[in-house]
Amino acid sequence: MQLVFHKLSDLPSSKQLDLFKNFSTQEPDYIESFIKNKLNCYEGNHLVHTKVLIDREADKLVGFFSLTMNTVNLAKKYKRNHSVFTDEKFTEYPAIDISYFAIDSSYQKYGLGRSLMQLAFEVVLETVHEYVGASVVTLTSLDSAVGFYNKIGFEEAGHGGMRNKHLMLLSIPEIETMLT
Repeated sequence: MQLVFHKLSDLPSSKQLDLFKNFSTQEPDYIESFIKNKLNCYEGNHLVHTKVLIDREADKLVGFFSLTMNTVNLAKKYKRNHSVFTDEKFTEYPAIDISYFAIDSSYQKYGLGRSLMQLAFEVVLETVHEYVGASVVTLTSLDSAVGFYNKIGFEEAGHGGMRNKHLMLLSIPEIETMLT
């Protein structure tokens, strides 16, 4: 397996469509619906920027993640325990949101999710956080992936009253520590 990492928008549009044609996950209602109904629109309107991991030998999409900006309310305990700047004037903290993250079903259980998340963290620190302030990385996890994100270091901060959607947080200082 020879893996290559690309910004989705750098690939020809015909290649973009072909990549996602046979992509399947354990959560088709969420991930595959996003790919089919929203990905091109969100990318084209600069609402997300997506990076793809491709198996060059099989010419197949292994996984992808989409990044956007967000704000989040952080509890005092979270700020204290995770080295986040504390000031009574701050109620909303800037965040980089991994709005979508998925590995194709046929590539799961090989450690590629962890590798792709490390690439996401590198992109966050080297390209996004370098130019934009942010305190945390956020993502919304489905029930089936909470354990995976916990193992990486994310902490659940709530579910916002929604079933199968868990707000997960990881501070920028923790990511910096992981990558050094």
